[in-house]
Amino acid sequence: MRKRPSEQGNTSPSTLVIFGATGNLAQRKLMPSLYQLEAAGHLAKETRIVGFSRREWSDDDWRERVSEQCLAAKGGPDRADDPALQRLLQRLHFHPGNHGDPDCFKRLAKYLDQAASVSYTHLTLPTIYSV
Repeated sequence: MRKRPSEQGNTSPSTLVIFGATGNLAQRKLMPSLYQLEAAGHLAKETRIVGFSRREWSDDDWRERVSEQCLAAKGGPDRADDPALQRLLQRLHFHPGNHGDPDCFKRLAKYLDQAASVSYTHLTLPTIYSV
């Protein structure tokens, strides 16, 4: 039987960066789905999740909002002290930044400098990017 990533001893650290982390799609769909992956043991132990958005939030601000959304989601945890929810919240880190400010991307790159593997997801309005 195949082991879950959380049970494997030699998983490589990975980081997921979510652009638009405070938006509706991230809060209502992505974060509850990440909770489900955590609860099922499908996130590697070293996985961390970095939220990027214009709001001037701290890690704790974002964790509080994600906790609220996961608790309200269908299939989410029944209580705030749910072990899987607590593990997910500890993975969360918030990086405020404005898409129009090139320096914020330099700060994000510096923040991610030690990450071995980084994946990005863009959950932002199309109007943010000029074509």
